[in-house]
Amino acid sequence: MELPTDLMLDIFFRLECNDILICKGVCKAWYKILSDPNFSTDFVRHSPLLTLLVTKCCRAFSEYLFLIQVAAHGEFIWRPITPKALGSSKRNSIVKVIGSCNGLVFLLWLNFSFPRLKTEQVYFGNPLLGGCVALIEFKRLNNRLRYEEYKLGFVPSTNKIKLLRTGFDDDGRVEEAHIMTFREDDKWRKLKNPVTLWFPFTNGTCFNGAYLGVAGDDNADIISTFDLRKKNLVGFQSPLACCSSRMI
Repeated sequence: MELPTDLMLDIFFRLECNDILICKGVCKAWYKILSDPNFSTDFVRHSPLLTLLVTKCCRAFSEYLFLIQVAAHGEFIWRPITPKALGSSKRNSIVKVIGSCNGLVFLLWLNFSFPRLKTEQVYFGNPLLGGCVALIEFKRLNNRLRYEEYKLGFVPSTNKIKLLRTGFDDDGRVEEAHIMTFREDDKWRKLKNPVTLWFPFTNGTCFNGAYLGVAGDDNADIISTFDLRKKNLVGFQSPLACCSSRMI
């Protein structure tokens, strides 16, 4: 215990995920170090092993998480993750993965207890350390909504994680959109100007505080950009022949 913290961290960074979990139970001092919110991010950055977070869709569209470590000699080390999300095992409920950011994974729990009514609960957790914490639930009040999408992104200028929730009707039109700032007040705020150019089943990625999405088919792909900090759609391009959803 007389070792400098930096040296202890350098040793921890060389271990595998399973060994990290075992080390958490050695003493309170190690538990405090390994439970720090920044440890998982630093672990991935410094570890000689490449760590990947993957999902697998199983029964009733529920998704399961796995951590895959790629060793130097190319061996794949799989470890299943089972976050204990409240109600995930209940009847008429499914768990989906929203995404991962800064060492955290975000999950969505949906409960179909009543026809045309869904209760949505977002959870977040550290896949290296286990456990899940619930954010404020979202109760669907708009009966015209038939489908919703969640997009996750990080805004470097504010050092905040943003969650964008978009609700669509049967025809794929945007009915409403809400946004949440993670670890600020965790409240859903309705956008005054919904992202009406957004489309269901939009795929993309977050870069420099903006979510770049692409939706369409092989003949007509539509690219749009949503600024997570300014909370508006800042760019829209007509279909481009040289871009396709498979290339993004």
